[in-house]
Amino acid sequence: HWMKVGRVPDAMRELAAAAALGEVAKPALIRALRDHLPGDRAEAARTLGELGGEDAVEALRAALRDEEPFVRTSATVALGQAAAGDALEFLEPLAADPHSVVRTAAGRTLVRFGEAGIEALVRTLEQPSAPARESAALSLGFAGEAAAGVVEVLWGMLAADPSSQVRRAVAEALGTIPGVHLPLLDAVLDDASWRVRLAAAKAIGKTAPPDADTVLQKSLGDSYALVREAA
Repeated sequence: HWMKVGRVPDAMRELAAAAALGEVAKPALIRALRDHLPGDRAEAARTLGELGGEDAVEALRAALRDEEPFVRTSATVALGQAAAGDALEFLEPLAADPHSVVRTAAGRTLVRFGEAGIEALVRTLEQPSAPARESAALSLGFAGEAAAGVVEVLWGMLAADPSSQVRRAVAEALGTIPGVHLPLLDAVLDDASWRVRLAAAKAIGKTAPPDADTVLQKSLGDSYALVREAA
């Protein structure tokens, strides 16, 4: 029986067709979240997200603890689809997951929740894990104008975060959030990390403030060719 085998074509066809079966397919899909190989568990999570309902949401919450990162990723996206804002408290911890693919999925899903999701990402910026802070900053950049209210928080991180990866992510985020961020971006054009300087130069170019050309003169003399080219 396909419920007892791995990721074989017949099993995957059954899972792919389950969405059309609606409520009838749910018990099998929920069992698949526990019994199948990782690929099948991920597909079952995706389909349950499409079907929705309390039983699907409960199963997807449990799948957030799956040992496989891509299953947690699938469950994260599916839970955001099935439970909407009610899923936020379960998804916020995934924004600090050890695996980047899960963090990215959680961050993008949280952004869809609007202000409450943005606040969850801001809390993630306080995590001790630099990768978690980095992913949260990038997700806030993905939010664009919706993240305009947290620009001051990002400014503080750009000036003080000890991780160059985080500072680079923050500079990239500021390049996607409308507004004049020139003063602080100008300051990090002298950052010790060329990646941060590159991200700042690109962000200045994207936001195109009135004094951009003057400020970017500094980057034209940068020791790294990529930074000079970005200017």
